[in-house]
Amino acid sequence: MDVDISARDPRPVWFGPEEAPIFGLVDAKDPEIRGAVVLCSPLGREHLSSYPTFARLAGRLAEMGLLTLRFDYRSTGDSFDRTEPGAGAMSSSPLLDDVRYAIDFVRGLGAAHVSVIGMRIGGLLAALAAGTEPVDNLVMWDPCTSGRSFIRALRVLSLGVPSAGVTGGGVDGVPGLYIRPEILKEVSNLELGEGAATLAERVLVLTREGSTLDRRLLDPLVLPTAEYKEVAGQAELLDMPTPFQEVPAAAMGSVVEWLEGATPRLRHPVDLPDPDGTAVAPWPGHDSTSLIVERAVRLGTTGLFGISSEPKEEAEGPTFLFVSVANEHRIGPGRLWVTLGRQMATLGFRSVRLDLSGTGDSPGPVLSPEAVYSYQAVDDVVEAARALAPWDPGDVVLVGVCSSGYHILEAAARLTPRGLYGINPTVFFPPPESKSGAPVHIYRRFNLPMPSTAGIRSKVMSIQWLEQRFPPLRWAGQRFPAATMTARRLGRDGINAMGRPARKLSWWLRSRRGSTGGGPAGALAQLARAGTDVYLICGPEEMRPFAQAPDYLGGPTGQAGLRLEVIHHLDHALRRPSDREDVSQAVLAHLVEQFGPGGVSAPGEGSR
Repeated sequence: MDVDISARDPRPVWFGPEEAPIFGLVDAKDPEIRGAVVLCSPLGREHLSSYPTFARLAGRLAEMGLLTLRFDYRSTGDSFDRTEPGAGAMSSSPLLDDVRYAIDFVRGLGAAHVSVIGMRIGGLLAALAAGTEPVDNLVMWDPCTSGRSFIRALRVLSLGVPSAGVTGGGVDGVPGLYIRPEILKEVSNLELGEGAATLAERVLVLTREGSTLDRRLLDPLVLPTAEYKEVAGQAELLDMPTPFQEVPAAAMGSVVEWLEGATPRLRHPVDLPDPDGTAVAPWPGHDSTSLIVERAVRLGTTGLFGISSEPKEEAEGPTFLFVSVANEHRIGPGRLWVTLGRQMATLGFRSVRLDLSGTGDSPGPVLSPEAVYSYQAVDDVVEAARALAPWDPGDVVLVGVCSSGYHILEAAARLTPRGLYGINPTVFFPPPESKSGAPVHIYRRFNLPMPSTAGIRSKVMSIQWLEQRFPPLRWAGQRFPAATMTARRLGRDGINAMGRPARKLSWWLRSRRGSTGGGPAGALAQLARAGTDVYLICGPEEMRPFAQAPDYLGGPTGQAGLRLEVIHHLDHALRRPSDREDVSQAVLAHLVEQFGPGGVSAPGEGSR
């Protein structure tokens, strides 16, 4: 059974070192519990993919009377970046320290019975932490047995991202997330070894369906009392690109069932944390007087989840709203929204990182791939803006990339915000409503709703589709199988080859002057003319639908509040650290000029 997180309200908490607080979410149905569970997430891309699964698992466990703590390791997710190791460090491994901080935190709330669940590298961390901090139950879910093998797998994935290695800033790029060199070095030293006899009273190891079990997981000197179970769904969860991950319901059910039998039935009271948790910490590189305040917020009647960053002193100017991407949670590509928001706080601005409905910790079922471009996301952005600035919903600046870049464009057409930062906005896609035969939403202004070449290819290359329309092909396929396969390959290659010219032609036809509304270019010009300061940062391909926008204004773009910046090497999803750095520098320089003291941007005209 999938738990809709609209039925509960996780409590945000900050714990651990004061100079670098760890962010977590506590799920508990009531203040009397059977025990507590600490959830240790994977790292990197696997962390993003597994986030909805851990959120649903926390809800399931809370329903059976357990208090659960999900948390981000320092320098990942919403936690603050680690500082230099000090006297207060528990060990030479900050990652292990973070797990121990989490265990200590739930025990500090009054939990007498503690279980730990870890997936992939989180499973290894959970086991190693339990070696010095024994717990009652331990679940290792598709665990890594060494950090080196985990890093090798990440580096293989990064081969598909040009120039994804170490940058001048000393950051190692892996798909979708950067990992600092000191963390990589720490992870490489992690290894499951002998002497783990006191890990927990009961240990469950969940192995990936069809995989060969690592011999270290079978070694009685390593895990002397472990139970083993093979589960399905890991490939669909961790090996699929965004937004096609699937929550492994059966595997999650196995975890819940096992913990149900391994946890005492007797309940005892605990001190639930304050639901309005706040963290105050310095930004690395600034003195202790430049403090950042972060707190969780619920926005609008829907209760959309977000985290605000602001200076300790009163913030000035508009509020910046960072919108989550695809079905990922609020941190942005490579934590770009986190780092940008905190840098803005040091400059005196307030920002909010927003989870759209069905993503992260906002209400709703897990967002499906088909619903990524649902108009509901646009409604969410409008609702969040109105909640942040109820006196003038236009007194916000919207920030988005890829799918959320599209959402903020549509929302801006309704809000007329102070400003907009669109990074590689995607406008060329079939609207979800059209797939069911419904008309395209009346308020869509920036979408080019034409079928993709992938959709055409899937139909043309489908044997069933062809046989239904041309019955003789069934006979030909059976009589000449080799020739049929060759024809399919040539057809597929031809459709792929014509895909880009077809898109260019459609953009030119639909964005030309005199066409209905001018397409995305005309809509963008209208937005700038209404008073919104528009700044688009795109690669050459992504900029094409907007390239003629200046023509609609009849003058230089800088005089009309419209700036189009093309970065020729920019990756669409900002997977490279260098791309994120280029975007970050461009945004920060522009916002200081436009929205800082003496900035030229004026408030918009409100919402409609």
